[in-house]
Amino acid sequence: MASQRAVDLPISGGGHVSFHLEDTAFIIVTHSYKGTVGSNAISGLEAAHRKAEGEKGGIVHLVFISAYAAPLGSSLVNMNTELAPFVVPNPTNDSRVIDTGAEKVFYNDVHKSVSAPSLAKLSPQATASFTSKMTETVQGTEVIPCTYIFCEKDPAVPPSL
Repeated sequence: MASQRAVDLPISGGGHVSFHLEDTAFIIVTHSYKGTVGSNAISGLEAAHRKAEGEKGGIVHLVFISAYAAPLGSSLVNMNTELAPFVVPNPTNDSRVIDTGAEKVFYNDVHKSVSAPSLAKLSPQATASFTSKMTETVQGTEVIPCTYIFCEKDPAVPPSL
């Protein structure tokens, strides 16, 4: 049996993680905003693509858990028409910060003892992360199998998206 492990990847703060794809099949699991990041970042790393190039390993499945699955050429803003009301301009630079109201969206079903420390860890996001258009995507194609799991109590990603 092949070994399995999960890796928590940094989304901000400049952290980097390297993987060696040889002989390893990966399932990428994304949640919320990271659906756009995940599906945009894996182009060319799919197992089928790597096999055609004479390489082994690669990504064999993409899972969206209440995540944005943005079509090619769209952005998070295009999909929503506007940013969520709790995502406001940062007065000091070209980024967005999470403001009042995020607790009801991100932590609507947990006690304040859990939500308060988590809210304190939220950091500014570059405006481009909301407005940049998808240049690569694998969902909606036959390149890689995709699964979408919708969580009924997760109000951050509306069901229509």
